[in-house]
Amino acid sequence: MKGLSPLRKTLLVEGITQEKLAELCGLHRTIISQITTGRVVPTPDERVRIARALAKDETALFEGWKDKIRLSDGGKIDSFLDAIVDYMETLPNDNRRIEACNNIIKVCRNISVELQKGKEAI
Repeated sequence: MKGLSPLRKTLLVEGITQEKLAELCGLHRTIISQITTGRVVPTPDERVRIARALAKDETALFEGWKDKIRLSDGGKIDSFLDAIVDYMETLPNDNRRIEACNNIIKVCRNISVELQKGKEAI
């Protein structure tokens, strides 16, 4: 079960199908499928409903900071965002992640400035 999300592991261990989970928490089965396969990040309400349906702690079922980042982007799959999150995951601690975020912001700001200069020249 290595590599599976805590939610998928829970469903497998407890023998609960995605369809049964959808019924238990009142969400459509396609939403449950998308959440369990990682295609979308659940909304805070969906996280609570799933956790209650499984009688589990919400934080035990869902990832930490990575999910919060994707939630801020509406839970959409985005290869650029995924690449940044994957990179952040390789860093040894939060201090290094903070430093990397600040560097990414600087680079993006510089790119934006150069793009603006190009627009003004037209």
